[in-house]
Amino acid sequence: MDPEEIRDEGNDPHPHLAPDRPHFAPEATDESGIVDELFRFSLENLSGIDFGVYFRASGTRLMPFRAFGIEPSLLSGIAVEQGSGFIGAVAYARRAHLRVDLATDTARDESLVEFYEKTGARSALAAALVAGRTTLAVIVVYSRQVGAFDFEALSSLQHACEVAAPHVANIRGRTETERRLREAELVLQLCGKLEGEHGLANIVGHVADTAKAITGGDTVSVMLVDPETSELWLERADCLSAEPVEQAKIPAGTGISGWVAQHGKPLVVRDFPIDGTNGRVKWAVCVPLGEKENVVGVLNVGSHNRDKAVADEEMRLLMRLSSQAGPLIGHAREYSRMQQLHMQTMRALVSAVEAQDRYARGHAESVARYTVAIANEMGRPPEEVRTLETAALLHDIGKTTLGEGVLGKTRPLTTVEQSAIELHPSIAVDIIGEAPLLADIVPAIEHHHERYDGRGYAKGLAGQEIPLGARILAVADAFDAMTRPRPYRERMSVQAALGELVRESGGQFDPQIVEVFMRLLKENPELASDAGEPE
Repeated sequence: MDPEEIRDEGNDPHPHLAPDRPHFAPEATDESGIVDELFRFSLENLSGIDFGVYFRASGTRLMPFRAFGIEPSLLSGIAVEQGSGFIGAVAYARRAHLRVDLATDTARDESLVEFYEKTGARSALAAALVAGRTTLAVIVVYSRQVGAFDFEALSSLQHACEVAAPHVANIRGRTETERRLREAELVLQLCGKLEGEHGLANIVGHVADTAKAITGGDTVSVMLVDPETSELWLERADCLSAEPVEQAKIPAGTGISGWVAQHGKPLVVRDFPIDGTNGRVKWAVCVPLGEKENVVGVLNVGSHNRDKAVADEEMRLLMRLSSQAGPLIGHAREYSRMQQLHMQTMRALVSAVEAQDRYARGHAESVARYTVAIANEMGRPPEEVRTLETAALLHDIGKTTLGEGVLGKTRPLTTVEQSAIELHPSIAVDIIGEAPLLADIVPAIEHHHERYDGRGYAKGLAGQEIPLGARILAVADAFDAMTRPRPYRERMSVQAALGELVRESGGQFDPQIVEVFMRLLKENPELASDAGEPE
């Protein structure tokens, strides 16, 4: 076999690997830790390695994320296009490569020639971390000797990547979920502060304070567009004297703030004078308040002292904040709009969860609809109903760590898989714990698989020990699950599912809630219009 070709030996991913091959068993709980363990495994089990680089996939490119054995500065400015060179080919084809001599290799990425010359790299092994059909990353280990590696080493590295990939995928899934929750919490926090607030100054103040909290900046200003002249005028400016705040006005389209307001796009700048003042900042971000077609002002946040500019996640949060703050400033009394935006954020998060299981798409929305209807029928306060709606939307968020292999399985679950499924309420509690303002939804989510007779999970609570929200959610969740098809069964009709609820009344379910739900569907059959067809 030509050692320059991609490794492909049929169904056995490690045909030349001895039965006693070293086994990679990651223990870290973050991606950086797993990468370090991969590097350590490679050094301990593969001879000839001098240094290594871990490239993370970002869109169509591979970006250096972590390295060992070389100065990090050597990776500055490096980016590999997927499909370009042997590293890009590994990412694109999702199969490992062995390169014998990088000096004469026709498949090397020309953009890395200078890197190879500076590091003395001559031969390499590269393998991808893959989840489903998605390349997560590529790890490359290098030697300064020609022909330092063989296919047994390649198979060992590929095996380690196959073991590491699901761990990395789960970590990224959880990180993304937590990021979305932080965005949701930001919106919820702003909603709480602005409930019943009619004063423009107070609204702007809350937006400015939140922007400083996100970025760690020490200067912030909010400039609003005059609807008649299109001029920008300072509504609030921290760390500035009162005089320029009153006088500062910027003609439409001029200066940094004017450009951002006119074009509806953010700008990041360094070491520049503050518009309308004598001050300067080391870095600043200027973002439009509102959408491009309806920009009501601009939000400027920066620092006189901190050299490091905002990170990507901070920028995303600023853009999220500014897009929500625009309508608030324009319509200060529309508190209900912020509630709607909060729920849209929840639904976007739910879509990310349900994307892993095509049979569950729409499940959370239906469960939320039934939950709200039951809670309203029972006369629960509006705030409690809103809390239960959010809980219903997020009740399966703990399943983000399970993956498609379990959620979409067409055969009965194994004991291990069932045990993993039963952990999802507890995992959800851990995830939601990262967003303290969502704490009110935890009891309903944590206990929605308890049984009224005490034989459920996660705590084995019984009867009135189970939070009311969890008892409501249990009925709504079970009914919708029964009236949806699964890979291993057809969906039940509405009448059959209701019959099952009645049969389990007092066993799995609270009899009072079953009675309320039965009455609701009798009086409002359209409530279950997307459920199973009646018999």
